[in-house]
Amino acid sequence: MKVDMAPEEKKWDWFESCEPFLPSESRQVTGHHGRWLGEGAIVDQTVVAYPDGIAEDIVGEVKKAVTCTEYSAGGTTYTKVAPVTLPKVPEALAAQAWCMHSSKDHEVCHSVFAEQDLISSIWVIANQKDDALDALGVMTALAAKRIEVQIR
Repeated sequence: MKVDMAPEEKKWDWFESCEPFLPSESRQVTGHHGRWLGEGAIVDQTVVAYPDGIAEDIVGEVKKAVTCTEYSAGGTTYTKVAPVTLPKVPEALAAQAWCMHSSKDHEVCHSVFAEQDLISSIWVIANQKDDALDALGVMTALAAKRIEVQIR
C-alpha cells in the first residue's frame, strides 16, 4: 500500500454515522490520522486520545449511535448500515464494527476499538463487502497489536 495522506496530528472529527457526533467526542485531547491506498482498497485510520479512561465508554456510545440503516455525511449517502462481527481483538477493552454501501458504489467497513485512553477508528473501502470486511479484520488486529506495544 502507498501513503495517500501522511499521518497528521491534531484534533479530529473522526465519527460520522447515524448520529452526527458522540456525547464524549468533545473531550478528545489529540489524534493522528493517515490514509493508505493499494491492493484494491483504501484504508483510513484515526487514533485519538481521551482523558480519564473514557475510551471504553466511547465505544459504547458508538454502539448506541450506529442503529440506523441509512445516513448521509460529507456528500455521500450510506445504505445497508449493519453491525458485523470481527474476530476478537484481545488487546481491546471494547470494540464495535459495521459495514455499509456508499452512494459512490463502494463497500465500506468501519471498526472502532478502545485500548486504555486511546480510540482507533479504521475505515476500509473496497468494491466488494467481503474484501472490505476481510481487510478490516486484518487491519484492526494489526492496529490493536501496534497500539498495545506502544502503550505498555
